[in-house]
Parts: sequence; structure tokens; C-alpha cells
Amino acid sequence: MPVSQTGEPSAIIEQGQRWVRRALSFLLFGLLLGLVGVYWDIAWHIEMGRHTFFTPPHNFIYGSMLIVVAVAGLALANDRRDSPAHASVGRFRFQLGMLVAGIGALLVLAFGPLDEFWHAAFGEDLTLWGPMHLVGLAGFVVAALGGLIASVVEEKITPGGWAGARWHVLGFATALLALVVLHLAEYEFAVPAFPMFLHPALLAGGSVLALVLVARLDVFPWAATLTAVAFTGLRVFVHVWLVGMDAVGWAGAYKPVFPFLILTGFVVDVLVHRVRWGALVGVVGAGVTLVANVPVYMLTEVYPWTVEIVVPAVVGGLVLGGVMGWVGVWIADALRWRAGRWVPESGSEGVGSS
Repeated sequence: MPVSQTGEPSAIIEQGQRWVRRALSFLLFGLLLGLVGVYWDIAWHIEMGRHTFFTPPHNFIYGSMLIVVAVAGLALANDRRDSPAHASVGRFRFQLGMLVAGIGALLVLAFGPLDEFWHAAFGEDLTLWGPMHLVGLAGFVVAALGGLIASVVEEKITPGGWAGARWHVLGFATALLALVVLHLAEYEFAVPAFPMFLHPALLAGGSVLALVLVARLDVFPWAATLTAVAFTGLRVFVHVWLVGMDAVGWAGAYKPVFPFLILTGFVVDVLVHRVRWGALVGVVGAGVTLVANVPVYMLTEVYPWTVEIVVPAVVGGLVLGGVMGWVGVWIADALRWRAGRWVPESGSEGVGSS
């Protein structure tokens, strides 16, 4: 049987690659379906309340997550490669990014029964930020981040690289951005349960993470701008979906207003390779988001960003933006997209670093 330069049979390598790469495509698709399902679920609850667990939006969310978990599990079970990016547990090998993605998907799936137990014990949540809801939202974010990491890993452990890695990184960055913004859905639906200043502060600071990360990875020219454009297209699709569900009586008349982030992506692209400090890029990106979205929320009249919330919104947004900008650069640099292959040199025990 042919043996690779890592000492493994090439059939094992090809099988592991095939399973993980297909799983990543299903994972990305499932995450995006789940995002649509959560917005649909919010619109459903606002209009129709909560009468049973098996509503169409719930079935949509958990059906997609079941597929994601099954595919991720099969990929992890069938990937027996032994690379520097695989964790060893006995005789098992786990591609680290795929493992993180699988854990995130499991968290989303676990959210369903946990949420049912919570409602039975404490009644209905009046906010998206209920404890069990946050478990599910965190699972979505972890899965998206894991998928992004797994895509980079697949590129680096493949001699010559993996052609699909860049598109997958861009896709998971779009999912990560959309899922971070999803945390603010009750503000977008104009039914917030918390102080108004948190919306601009969290939007400005939180959205920077995915944009700085994908720009620093440099998978495409203007990657942050492309991610913001893809995010906008995704949110247009969510709006169209809710209009369709409303037409057949499966959603309410509420349609969320979504933010404008393309200018933020452009500014991040311009700065990320010119400014040494990721925190500074994050601060500037957060500031641009705040300025660019004032007219969005003034013109749509969902609710205005009033003068009373300016100071805490700006201070909170800029501080969080600085933190998220630093985190985005740190993650990107840790993945070392440009630092060389994680593949042993031919005839060597070590890991090539050229």
C-alpha cells in the first residue's frame, strides 16, 4: 500500500481529508440554516407565543443541527490522520478545528432539552439572553469558529494546500459575523429587555472580531469587505424568508432591521496590514460601525440611537472593539496562515516550517 511522507497509508489520508472537507461544507450550511431558523423562531414567538416545543422553526433548527452533529461525528470517527494539528486520545486522532466545531454543534443540540427543562422550572424567558438561550447561541459561535479553524488547518496539513480552504474560511467568517450579530436580535425586532445603549455598544464591538480575523488571515484581497457583503446578502435572505413565512401564516409581521457593516469591513481591510496593533484596528472599526449605523436606526424608525445613550454606547463599543480586534489578530496569527505547511519534511521526523 502506498505510504505518504508522514508514514501513513495514503488511503487513510485521503479518507480523512474527504470526510472532514465534506463535513465542513455541511457544517457551514447547517449553521446558516440554523441562523435563519432562530430569526424565524423569534418572529414566531413574538406573534404566536410558545404553545409547544415542536413548532416549525424549532423543527427547522434542530433538524439542521442533527444533520450537522451526525456529519461532524462521522468525520471525526473516520479521520485517522496523524498530523501536528490532530489531538491524540489513545488510538484516536481528532482534527482540532473539527473537534471544536463538533462540540459547538453539540451545544446547540443540547440547548433544546435544556431549554425545555428551564421553561418547565422557571416559566418562559422574555429575552433572547436567557441562560439556556445563551448556551445555544454560544454553541453556534463555537461551531463557526471551529469550522474556520478547521478550514485553515486543512489548508496547512495538505502538501500544496487545499483549494477550497479559502472559500470555507470566508464562509465561516460570514457565519461567525452573522451569529455574533444574532445575539442582538431582540433589538433588531424592537423588543429589547435590556438598556438601549447595549445595542450600539455590542454591535460596534462584537462585529469587529470576525472582520479583523478574516482580514488578518488574508485569504482573499478585501476579505473583510467580502465577508460584510456576504453578511448583508445573508440578512436579505433572512428578511425574504420571513416575508414568505408571514405570507403562509408561519411567522409574524415583525421583520428585523439589520446593520450596515460593509464600510466597517472596508476600513478593517485598509488598516489590518498597515497598523501593527489589532486593538487599534478594532477601535477604529467599532467607531466606523457606530457612525455608519446611526442613519440606519434613525431612518427605519425601529428606535433611534438617542443622545442619552451616546456616551455609554461609544465608550462601551470602542473598548469592546479594541478587545475584539486584539483577539481577532491573535487568533489569526496563532493559525499562521503564511507561516508554512504543518507537514513533515520528506524523510524527517519533524514538522516543516518553511
